[in-house]
Amino acid sequence: MSKKAGFKDLSRELAACGDACQAGVSGSGYLIARFVRDIPDNEWQEFCKTYSLSQWFALHLPACYNQPDGLPKNIQAYLDDCPWILDRAAFKMRLGGELLRIARSGGAICLLLAKLADRRSLLTSLGEGTVRRLDTMLKETIEGLLEACDCLCEFDPDTYGVVLPGLGQLKSRRFAENVQRSFMEIARPFFPTGGINAGSSPTCAIGLVNVVPGEISNPAELLERAKKALDSALDDTKNHIYQESPTGDACGATLVHSNEKHFLFFGGEPK
Repeated sequence: MSKKAGFKDLSRELAACGDACQAGVSGSGYLIARFVRDIPDNEWQEFCKTYSLSQWFALHLPACYNQPDGLPKNIQAYLDDCPWILDRAAFKMRLGGELLRIARSGGAICLLLAKLADRRSLLTSLGEGTVRRLDTMLKETIEGLLEACDCLCEFDPDTYGVVLPGLGQLKSRRFAENVQRSFMEIARPFFPTGGINAGSSPTCAIGLVNVVPGEISNPAELLERAKKALDSALDDTKNHIYQESPTGDACGATLVHSNEKHFLFFGGEPK
């Protein structure tokens, strides 16, 4: 069976199940799961654009859990191993909850977005298959640095969002630098050994937005600011990290007011 035929069968099943659950009779609710195997990430994204999945939740299982035998057990093991991985809706709810928490009790929060830098040139030099592996390696690098209170979301096949509760400017910047440094180390073997880029390594761009109480309470606005920070990081050809400082009245005198003062706290040359 072709992939397109398989997608059509899946869409018919989803539609039929949705129709059956709209009889208007109150009663028990059901969580209905269907295991779909061997679908490339990009084709799944296209499927989601074509068919409405607003009432459905898709859980992406890594290859090590993607086994037909004992599937419920594998899913439970995945959730136990990776409690910080959320879908978009749950991620936005978590972000909104953290913003409400700091508004009530104080503290700080950082929203971080990350993706491969120079993706177009990497596709040309390394090929699509290798670049997808690098996307996965970036996600795994971030996962390896998360703590139980943090959460991760895969917004697109190549963009990852992280909520870091309780981290101010200094610690969140250090977190971003650790992500970038660790990713470059594991990605270096995938880079060509010859040519003008010899000795270099694929790197990731990271945009950070730090929030303090009273500055912002809208998750959508915060996500938009983080996207702009990520775009600035992608345009930064020097280190591909851009950090937006808090701007609200509650932030007072911040530790870092400009990129020129970065060296006072992180070392290196002024940027």
